[in-house]
Amino acid sequence: MCKDYPNSQVSREHFLDIQQAISQPVDELPEDRFTPRLADSYRSKGAAIMVCHDVMTKDWLAAKVPTLVAWEGSRLKVVGLDALPTFKRVVAWFPGPVEDMVWCFSQLRGLNLGLDTGQ
Repeated sequence: MCKDYPNSQVSREHFLDIQQAISQPVDELPEDRFTPRLADSYRSKGAAIMVCHDVMTKDWLAAKVPTLVAWEGSRLKVVGLDALPTFKRVVAWFPGPVEDMVWCFSQLRGLNLGLDTGQ
């Protein structure tokens, strides 16, 4: 993730830049030695998630990521998934016309600081 997460988040374009930046040091490794293996990679909650195949890959990636320049001015860090925020989805039914939903959502935000009712 970006060092100043959540203020700076990984966009779709930056995710591709991160993948490409990781591939450079992998390509420079000797073929007869350790090769990092990712089981999966995806973008979620404003961060790039790299699922490592083994501990050696995790350790190698943790050492390389802070030195990568994925895009101009990028500063990245490695954290565990527990550092990402968790979200709870709530479905509610409010009686009344749809126009009243703006008021309902503003009331919910006012009573629950930090609640994102935009989606």
